[in-house]
Amino acid sequence: MFQFATSITLIIGIIIMLSQMNFVKNKDLGYQPQSVLSIPIRSIKGLDKINALSHAIGNIPATKSSTYAQSIPGYNESGKTVYKFLTDKQGLPTQTAVTFGPIIETLGLQLLAGSDLPSIIGKPDSTCYVLINEVILHFLGYRTPEEAIGKPIITEMSATNSIIRGVVRDFNYSNLKSSIGGYTYYTMNKSPESPRNLLIRYQAGDLQAYLLELKKAYSSIAPEAAFDFTFLDQYIQSQYEHETRSSKVMTVFSMLTLFIACLGLLGLAAYTAELRSKEIGIRKVLGASAIGILNLLSSSYLKIILLAFLIASPIAYYLFNNWLNDFIYRIEMPIWAFVTALFTVMIMALMTIGYQTLKAAFGNPIKSLRDE
Repeated sequence: MFQFATSITLIIGIIIMLSQMNFVKNKDLGYQPQSVLSIPIRSIKGLDKINALSHAIGNIPATKSSTYAQSIPGYNESGKTVYKFLTDKQGLPTQTAVTFGPIIETLGLQLLAGSDLPSIIGKPDSTCYVLINEVILHFLGYRTPEEAIGKPIITEMSATNSIIRGVVRDFNYSNLKSSIGGYTYYTMNKSPESPRNLLIRYQAGDLQAYLLELKKAYSSIAPEAAFDFTFLDQYIQSQYEHETRSSKVMTVFSMLTLFIACLGLLGLAAYTAELRSKEIGIRKVLGASAIGILNLLSSSYLKIILLAFLIASPIAYYLFNNWLNDFIYRIEMPIWAFVTALFTVMIMALMTIGYQTLKAAFGNPIKSLRDE
């Protein structure tokens, strides 16, 4: 019974984990990480080379847009605070990233009001232009995104000269174990941070050919720097490597446990059939049908599995509901996972004992009685 209870618990857990990871994979994050890659530019020396690289990559036909950014979403942003009033001692902690270029287009952010950050800022302009998300919008007390456009905002980048340029929909910049907080993209002359990545949105097609063109452009402009890149969607999935690895290990372990349980059940079925051979023979002589004999022999095993299920279900619910609670964005506990686990184990058990029960049910009763 222990092996069956363990198998049922693990099968339920596998279904829940795979369902949650499928939810993670398909959830609308509020932006479009597919077909976006990031090239580190910290090793490129000189602004002229960086600008030349952006121009060269922009001339590749498959490039849709590119943006210099401090970071990719959820990695290496700065932590800064937004205030309602200059006299406030406490404000809203936010994640910030400086950017130069069409960040909304490149990341596929959803603009609610206003416009993207300016690509070019005149040298005398000391304004900090800011994109905010809905969390910051609500913190500042604006009722609609349109109401915030063009209004000043108190930031650590520039307390007295920051302007809200646009409002974007809240997006999951971190993994789904974290709630969405305040987030700002900004651009300004003499920014306190510098861009470390070139984000590129490319057109789906011959990816290998496009990567070769990127490398060629990169190497021709910055031969001293190593060409490297990261796909944004792959980076997001890498944040769940532990969960993916755990589900694979559990799958192997559950199958092994179920196999051991079925081996034990096979031996038990053979022993029971042999032990009850005289009873089965008498029942058949008295008119019992093969179906009746099958039910007689199988019912005791099914009772064991049902009892194991009653033990395993609350354990599985407790363990994997706690695992789901690690995620801010999660699925509801799927009841069908419990039903599937029960029927999977039942079917495997019936297949295991099938030969012995059929042999006993359809055997010659005269032979078994004569042997006795």
